[in-house]
Amino acid sequence: MVLPDYTPPAHAVYALYPENRYLPTRVRAFVDFLVSEFGGTPPWDKS
Repeated sequence: MVLPDYTPPAHAVYALYPENRYLPTRVRAFVDFLVSEFGGTPPWDKS
């Protein structure tokens, strides 16, 4: 390991899609994966 004490900065990941349209199963599965890996409450949903 080159820099064992280095922690890279966090990066945001956004997945935008229209709510009122059919979402293919593959896309829904990918979005679910992103949420499980990078989840958290988005800033616009925080009170």
